[in-house]
Amino acid sequence: KLAWSDNPAWCFYDLATHPVIGANNPNVDKWSLYQIAQYCDGLVPDGYGGMEPRFTCNTLFGSREEAIITLNTLASVFRGMAYWGSDSVVAVSDRPGDAVKLVTPANVIGGEFEYTGTSLRERHSVAVVMWNDPKDDYKQVPELYEDPESIQLFGWRQTEVTAACCTSRGQARRLAKWILYSERLETEVITYAATADHADLRPGDYIKVSDPDRAGARLGGRVLEATNLVITLDKKPDSITGVWYLSCLMPSGVIQQREVLSFAGDVVTLKTAFPEVPLKGAIWVLASAAVITPMYRVTSVAEQGGGLTYQITATEHDPNKYAFVEFDLALPDTPNSLIPSGPLPTPEGLHASPYKYIAGGTEHQGMTVSWKPVKDVRVTGYVLEARDPNDLAYR
Repeated sequence: KLAWSDNPAWCFYDLATHPVIGANNPNVDKWSLYQIAQYCDGLVPDGYGGMEPRFTCNTLFGSREEAIITLNTLASVFRGMAYWGSDSVVAVSDRPGDAVKLVTPANVIGGEFEYTGTSLRERHSVAVVMWNDPKDDYKQVPELYEDPESIQLFGWRQTEVTAACCTSRGQARRLAKWILYSERLETEVITYAATADHADLRPGDYIKVSDPDRAGARLGGRVLEATNLVITLDKKPDSITGVWYLSCLMPSGVIQQREVLSFAGDVVTLKTAFPEVPLKGAIWVLASAAVITPMYRVTSVAEQGGGLTYQITATEHDPNKYAFVEFDLALPDTPNSLIPSGPLPTPEGLHASPYKYIAGGTEHQGMTVSWKPVKDVRVTGYVLEARDPNDLAYR
């Protein structure tokens, strides 16, 4: 029905469909907007001891703009974006959600994943968010947020953004925290190629990726035979101790997870039955308290080879982000690898070679450090600390 609302999802819908002041596009996915609108209306602390809606939209458009620019501006209010898909305008937002796809080398072409990380230039430690203060005649005022951990890692790196349609200081502060948290802890991008079983993925979907090179064990594959209670895997992990949980893609397309009662070779007996019988060849993934399956958020799905293959690009997703951004809850990191971590023997053959170089017309000092890896131990990385002649520490 036609009514006043400051919910940004319905402001988006109105501007996308309105025949006079909007884009006059009847093909808008209102059901995805309905879910986003429910999330926007959720109450969170306002920073003054009260509660307020998670996102509100209060603004005036005083000039004409391209439709896609305006719609993406409105989508940014609920930390989202708009794209054209399935002959309709679809809005997505960064909010909690369940994974829709299990990904392992079994359903990836070549079984290979490509990982890239964000540049240090893209990571900041201080965010200044401009918002419109109702108590100051709706003038733009800054809201400053400093992340101590990011400052320790990157130094003082400031970014400035404008919170579109924002008249709440609490909403501006949550945006600043979301920006810095994402830049510090969601730095990895994964890319892989898959066949038509990934054609239904859309930007904003969550996937769980079980990469044996990262997990330190093969924890995913395909189902050979199945009933509701007994699942025959193509190959179980080599070492099984403790409590494990089996996730499997159901014929309905929903991922179900059940606790494992026992292993007998490659045959798994569940503690409680699945609501459906998994199809032969369905993807399965094992997880436990010692190793969870990391989640990623799909950013693009590109057809290749005439629609026979699809290239999927997704960014790292931390489900604990929302508790920190909205309630200041610093939850412990969840383990996603069986590869041991912590203090290790000192690498052998440590060698450092200092040198000088000219950059920007001034002389600088550098150092090349090399060592041999520790034998019989799987290491994901080292932390190197050094001091220059002025006793400045680097890490």
